[in-house]
Amino acid sequence: HIARSKARVCGMLRGAATPISVGDVAKVLGIRSKIVYDALEELIAAGSVNGSLRGRGERAAFTPKKFEKTRDEAIDNFFRTNQYVELDRLRQFYVADPMKYVASKMPNGLLLTKMVISRGQVDQLRDTLVAALSSKTWLDSVPLLPATIDREDCALVLQAALQGDQAMVAEDRFIVSLELKERCWEVFVRDSETKALQVVTSVAQVDIQPQELVEPGAKQTKSKRKKKKDEDSKTPRSLATSSVKTPTEEEAVEILNADVDLKIMLEKDHLGEIAEDCAFVEALIAVLYPDLGSIYSAAETQAREKLSKEKADKAKLFERQLAAVLPRIEIHLKAMEAVSDEGLRTMLDEHLMETYCSDARKISLQYFSGESEVPPIENFPPKAQKHVRALLKASTTCAFLQAYDDRGAALCLPPRTLLDKKKEKALSQALRSEVEERLVPEYEPLNVLLLSSVLVFARSKGGAVLKIPARAVPFLVQELQQSARGTSAESLFRLHDLVVDSLKNGDATSTTQDDEALAVAVQEVRNAVLSTQ
Repeated sequence: HIARSKARVCGMLRGAATPISVGDVAKVLGIRSKIVYDALEELIAAGSVNGSLRGRGERAAFTPKKFEKTRDEAIDNFFRTNQYVELDRLRQFYVADPMKYVASKMPNGLLLTKMVISRGQVDQLRDTLVAALSSKTWLDSVPLLPATIDREDCALVLQAALQGDQAMVAEDRFIVSLELKERCWEVFVRDSETKALQVVTSVAQVDIQPQELVEPGAKQTKSKRKKKKDEDSKTPRSLATSSVKTPTEEEAVEILNADVDLKIMLEKDHLGEIAEDCAFVEALIAVLYPDLGSIYSAAETQAREKLSKEKADKAKLFERQLAAVLPRIEIHLKAMEAVSDEGLRTMLDEHLMETYCSDARKISLQYFSGESEVPPIENFPPKAQKHVRALLKASTTCAFLQAYDDRGAALCLPPRTLLDKKKEKALSQALRSEVEERLVPEYEPLNVLLLSSVLVFARSKGGAVLKIPARAVPFLVQELQQSARGTSAESLFRLHDLVVDSLKNGDATSTTQDDEALAVAVQEVRNAVLSTQ
C-alpha cells in the first residue's frame, strides 16, 4: 500500500507546476497526510521529484524547482523595476519566510518591517537630503519613496539615509536642517520677548512705592497691621502678576507664517514640492511645541528681571542725583544768610527754587514714580497725590526742604542727611573750585563779573558760596562794596563799573577783542580773584 501510495504521489508531483500543500495532495489522492509527507521526503531526497518541501504535517508545501526559478525571476524583475517589493507580495509568490528570502536572494535590498527597498534608492534619497541640508532648507521624503511605504518604514529609511548627519526629523517623513530649525526658534523667541515685555509693562508695578501710603508721623495700630496682613494673605498672587501664555499649535503656525521670509521657505521644500494641507508646518510645530512653554516662560522671567534691574538702576541713579543736589541747596541756602539785603535774598531764593529745588523736585517725583519723566499728578496713587502737591506748592527754598522732610517718608524718598561742619567745608570748597574752573579767559565780561562776584563774596563771608542769576549781580556787587576789601574786591568793582558803562552805551555783547580797557579789567579781576583763593 505504501509503495503504491508513494508511486501515486511521485506521479502527481512530477507534473506539478505550482506549489501545493501536503493536505491537498492527500485529499486528491485519498491518502493519509502522513503517508504523503513521508513519501515526499523520500522522493526529494532520492531526486525522484525536483523541488523543495517546507513546513510540517499536512500544512507543509511542496514547491517545484521550475516554479522557484520562475518566481525568483518575477520577484527580481519587479524589484529592479520598482526599486522595492512588499513582504506581502513575496508571500503571494509562495515565499514562506520573506526575511530569510531577502537575506539570501536580495543582498542589495534594505529590509524594513513591511517591504524591502533598493539601497540604490536609499543612496539617491541621501544625495537629495544632503543637498537640502547644505541649502539650509527642508525635504519631504515621501515623494522620493514608494507610494505604499508606511510611517514606520519611512522612518527606518530616513535613518539609513542620514547616516548620522545632524538634522531634525518631523512626522517620520520631513528632514529639517538645523539652521531652519534655529530660524524658527528665533521667530518664537522674538515673539515671546515681545509678549513678555507687554505683560510685565502692563501689570501695575508696585516698584519702590510702599504697600500702603501713610500720613507723615502716623502709626499703625496692632489691629490695623493684622487686618492689612489678613487682606494681603487673601489676595491671590495671580492678581498681582500676569503670565505670558504659550501659544496654541494653531497660533504657533500663525506666528511662523507672520514672518514673510520664513513663510516662503516653509511653503516649498528643497525640490520645490509643496506638502499637502500645510502638513510640513504642522509637523514642524508638533516637534517644536513641547519646548515652546519653556521659551515663553524664560522670556517672561528675563523680562521681569530686566525690568526690575532697570527700575533698581533708575532708583540708584535718582538716589545719587538727590544726594548730589540736596546738599547744594543746603549750602546755598546757608550762604544766603550772609546776605544783608532782603530784596537780594528774595531774588537768590527764587533763583534757587528755579534751579536746584526744581531739579530736586523733579528727581524726587521720578524716584517715587519710577518713570524717566514725571507723570501728571492724577497718575500718582490717590493717597500719594496730596504729598506730591505739597512738594509742588512749596514756593521758597525753606518750604521745599521742609516739605521734603515731612512728605519724603510717605513718598519713599531717601532721607535728607544734614551736613556736618566737615562735609559742609568740603562741599563749599568743591563748589568754589567749580566756579574757579569756569572762570576762563574766553568768558564774556558779564560772565566773569558774575563768577568773580561769587568768589569775592565767598572770600569775604568765610567761604559761603552763592548761586546767583545774572540779574542779581549788580545788587551783589553793591552789597560787596559795603563789606569786601582787598585787591580782588577792588578789581571786581572796576570791572563792574566798566561793564555798566558798556551796557549804558548799548554794547551789551562786548568781548575781549572789542574793548581794550574792558579786556584788561577782565584779566585783572580774574588774576586777582584766583590768586587769592
